[in-house]
Amino acid sequence: NGTKAAALKPMVILAGSGSRALDVASMKSQARMLRRDYERTMKNTKTIKGLILRVVGAIHTGLVLQGFQLVAEGDMDVTDVPTPSWLLTAATRILDATLDDEEDAKKEIVLMASALEALSASLEVSSSDDRTNHARIVRILLSVLSTQVEARQRKDLHKAALKLIASHADTLQNELMKKSAQLFTILLHLRLGNNKDLSQCAIEAYEKFLPAMSSAFKDETFCDRPTRGHLLKQILETVFETLDTPVFEELSSKSDDSLDSDPAPTHRLKTGCIRALGKLAEPAFLLLEGEFAEVNSYMSRLGKLTMYMKFKQGGNEYVERFESMERQVSLISAYADLLRVEEVVTEDTLLQTLAALIDWTWEHYAFEIGKRRPFVRDALVSLFIALSSKGCALQTLLTKIGSRLLALTLRVSSPDPIDKALYLAPPEPMWPRYIDLWIALLGDDLEIATDRGRFQAHNVQSAVASTTTSFVKELLYFCETLDLGIVAIGEQEDNDGKPEIDGVDTIAVAVSLGDKAAASNPGDMQTFLQLVQFAQEVIKRSPRASFLPWIYHLSTELMNIAGKHSSISGFYKLISVVIQVADQGGYFQNSSPDVEQVISLFRYFLRDVLHGTKQFSGELLAAVLRLLLTLPGEILAVEELIEPLLRALELGLQHPKVTDVALDTIENWLNDHHDEVLPHLSKISSQLCANLDSVARLNVIFSERDLESLTNDVKTKSTRRRQQDTKDTVADDKLQTQATCLRIVKILGMMGGAAHGLLSASSMISSRELNAPWDFESKVSVPMGLVRSSAKLKLDSLLPRTSQLALSSQDRATKIAACEALYGVTVYLVGKNAQAPVCDASDYTRTESRYRSIFSKLFPVIFDLAVDREPVARQMFHSLVFQMTRWYAKSQARELDLTLCLFDAIVEGLSNVAKGGDVRDLCASLTAELMKWSIKYVPGSSTSETVSCKYILRTLYGLMDHAAVAYRLGAVAALRRCLVELATHRALLDEHILEMLEVTLRSLSRSSEREVNSEPSSRGADAAMAILIRECLRVMKLNMSWMLNSDSKVAKSFETFVSRTLLEASVSADEFLRHEAQRSFQTVAGFSSIEVKTWLKSKSNIASSYVDTAVPSMRSAELNEKQLMKFTAVLQWSSWMIEMRYVDAEFFKASRITQFQAVGQYISTISNRVEPAFSTDDEALATQNVKQAHARLSQEILKLFKIVLKSSFS
Repeated sequence: NGTKAAALKPMVILAGSGSRALDVASMKSQARMLRRDYERTMKNTKTIKGLILRVVGAIHTGLVLQGFQLVAEGDMDVTDVPTPSWLLTAATRILDATLDDEEDAKKEIVLMASALEALSASLEVSSSDDRTNHARIVRILLSVLSTQVEARQRKDLHKAALKLIASHADTLQNELMKKSAQLFTILLHLRLGNNKDLSQCAIEAYEKFLPAMSSAFKDETFCDRPTRGHLLKQILETVFETLDTPVFEELSSKSDDSLDSDPAPTHRLKTGCIRALGKLAEPAFLLLEGEFAEVNSYMSRLGKLTMYMKFKQGGNEYVERFESMERQVSLISAYADLLRVEEVVTEDTLLQTLAALIDWTWEHYAFEIGKRRPFVRDALVSLFIALSSKGCALQTLLTKIGSRLLALTLRVSSPDPIDKALYLAPPEPMWPRYIDLWIALLGDDLEIATDRGRFQAHNVQSAVASTTTSFVKELLYFCETLDLGIVAIGEQEDNDGKPEIDGVDTIAVAVSLGDKAAASNPGDMQTFLQLVQFAQEVIKRSPRASFLPWIYHLSTELMNIAGKHSSISGFYKLISVVIQVADQGGYFQNSSPDVEQVISLFRYFLRDVLHGTKQFSGELLAAVLRLLLTLPGEILAVEELIEPLLRALELGLQHPKVTDVALDTIENWLNDHHDEVLPHLSKISSQLCANLDSVARLNVIFSERDLESLTNDVKTKSTRRRQQDTKDTVADDKLQTQATCLRIVKILGMMGGAAHGLLSASSMISSRELNAPWDFESKVSVPMGLVRSSAKLKLDSLLPRTSQLALSSQDRATKIAACEALYGVTVYLVGKNAQAPVCDASDYTRTESRYRSIFSKLFPVIFDLAVDREPVARQMFHSLVFQMTRWYAKSQARELDLTLCLFDAIVEGLSNVAKGGDVRDLCASLTAELMKWSIKYVPGSSTSETVSCKYILRTLYGLMDHAAVAYRLGAVAALRRCLVELATHRALLDEHILEMLEVTLRSLSRSSEREVNSEPSSRGADAAMAILIRECLRVMKLNMSWMLNSDSKVAKSFETFVSRTLLEASVSADEFLRHEAQRSFQTVAGFSSIEVKTWLKSKSNIASSYVDTAVPSMRSAELNEKQLMKFTAVLQWSSWMIEMRYVDAEFFKASRITQFQAVGQYISTISNRVEPAFSTDDEALATQNVKQAHARLSQEILKLFKIVLKSSFS
């Protein structure tokens, strides 16, 4: 028997779970064998018989889980089959026989518990409504639960009975109703037991018993109305009496499992009665009279019991917290049940009470254990649906508490005090604990409730719509009201000595904003980061239908806010998830006007984002690329997304998740858009090959030994959880890298012939160059340190490969080792060159250095590493490049050649736009540093070949006229930093400030001539030049007290600069240059001592020459667009001069042919064509451009007339 019992116990678990270890045939044969054993073996003990019944019941349950039955339809031979009716009969016989003998009932608890489990299984698989057996089962349940539960007695029998009620209350509801008053009292008191397991089972049974009784009392088919009313009245009398009796605190803490006496009412007892009050209210209104059928009788009792809290806020009393939460959830459920009655009216007072209940429950929901959370969710869902049936009650309630609920969701809890003392533990966000609750309210649980018939469909839809409306509005409200300002690291206030902000995860904020920015309000920024993560999860996991009506509103608002905060990645993540939900819900496949408008808005916004990706980096760039690459085909074409795809593959070396998005996009294009992507496959394959080369050491990373140790690490059970988590993370990273490599290889295979170009001669040459040394002669060697030996180790051939590993290795350990090696070689070469100066040359003589060829290759690599994403590399080389710049700036007397080599590398780096322009900004700072130290150590009488202040400025001036925008932008960035250094030296500032202004205006003029028809996005250098002009003028204004002295160079050439350069630029045909020159003229007029009107009158001949050359003949005005633009510029200049009161009527009379005369001739010549100039038609593009030029000229004429009429000499 012992062996048989040991074999039967695991069969209960295997059969009940539908384990694949037991197939259907074996389970059926085992069931037959067990029945025969049960009926024919006389030596079976009562324990064995109970286990056999449990196994048979588990077999029934397991077969149902797999979609089968023990007795299928059409089976003829069922002699030995343990059918559900046989199982029910056998179990009830055992229970009847045992319960009749009180002594046996105390001894055979396990046997009776097994019989009750068998009964539960038979009811689960039986579809017949056998009232006789149901009555028999209810009688057994009442007999079991009526027995006294002793302190040291096993609770298996009572738990089995309670589980049967919890599982089959709906099936047995009509028979349970006959004993409802007795069972209600028993379950109500068993909820208060000291045994936690028994108390939990009683709570679950009570929660199922009350709805079943509510349904049974409303059922007219089973029992007559007076009988049902009498039974219901007995229960409600007990409920009302308990609720009306005051609680004595000295007795409320006592709890007894005995049912012999009526204990004094406790708070938990009242909580259970509150639950019954709500569930039984609806049948009471139908069956009873008097106070039992009055709404006020119920509402007044609930109002007296609201917001009972027994524990202190922030305390850790588990029992008290449990009781308080149980009370609030019961109240919410009771209110939800009462609100379903038509007679109940929602008033302001009731809504305030419900708001307080929901607020408290929501705040403490995060600390509820997993088993109790479904009860809380069900209560809130029921309340929301009940309120939705009362007109706009739910909308009114959510208007009051919606913002508060979202704020509670996004709060953080303090880190564990021990963890905080040991290391910098971040605060724990609470929003992951609320995801299931929000999803339930946004439609998930509500749809399930509709399917089960608990609520009406239109009320559920109304509740979903109201909750979604509140969620969307509060989400946008938080996005708009949070302080999301960003400041540069250097601009933020000094926080030294100030305490850190508690509850703020500064690391997460720093990662989101990058290394060069900081949040002006870290607390609000952290709240926003949590809001983004929370909203992404909720929108993804909620039903698509809930958010489809809000796609237009969400999209437009988020795009507007993203335009204001374009440097924050969170908004792009939110827009991305909205687009994904819309695409998955089939939103873009509709052909309505709203959908077309949404698509056009997305196109406009995303193309703007597409043009700005070159300025993004880090987390921001990753978010933007994910957004672009996950777009549906209806928004942007494949051709527009090729550049973002290549950028994503490049960024994937530092952000592996971006690589996965890029690979998903490529696979999608190859399958669905093959013809569109075909012309670009060569570029894509090249970048994929580069990503594959970054992990070219696969034979090391994924060797058999490494994989074996990796498997052992995953399987090892560490005693310390943190150590195990670390091992698992490393293992997952390696496996993820391997999977990524295999995907790349697979995609290259799918490309077919497009990948053949990877074996071209250029790639082979590139590989040879990588392995070839940087010079024909060996110049980098170190002594080996052997005794009595001068042997040296030559390192020349290692430098190219080491540089490549330091720049692009994906393995962090390898990358750091390569960086350290390169750092050591660099310092070694600097020292070697300093130890061996040229002895046969004088100071500041350029003699080629032995290491120039090495440094010419090494400097660009060092610049890249100084702004690398790897913090170790950045820390090493960022300080090194500044140290080297200072060293060579002051060592030019003996190391001029390497100084010039360094400056050439810096100049070339000014045009480097890689890494978001970080290399360019670094080289601009190095230029200013080189100038600063050159001013200190290079004498003014040195030769022109030295890297002096003048040499640096002339070089930058030359780059200002370069044809490429990148060179001009880099030169401006360097000049802005150099200007800061010049401002500290009066003599140098006096010498170069006007020259810098003149060169910048001239470069801006030439740039405008080349790019007059270019798009505004290509004029980034022009905008930078305008900023440089303003900074120069600001420096002049600050130093004007000594600049206007007659001895200064500025004073001597200032008037010439204004009349020849600034005044000419203010009449330029290029609108950008003209407005910038006019703004500069106004600034100069404000701080100079010149009386502008008198000075312009004295220079009227010069101004007239600028004006007369721009005024065209009338024939040219009809045909030449360029002349029309010049004429328009002259009229705008005239309007500006008059408006600023710089000139009077005498000034214009001094001109040989004034613009006013030309305006009159223009109007008289084409007066019949002025109006058509504003209209558009389908003519050639050239004619259309001329018409537009005529329209702009006409507008400027009208503006000039308006200003002249308002002037004093009209």
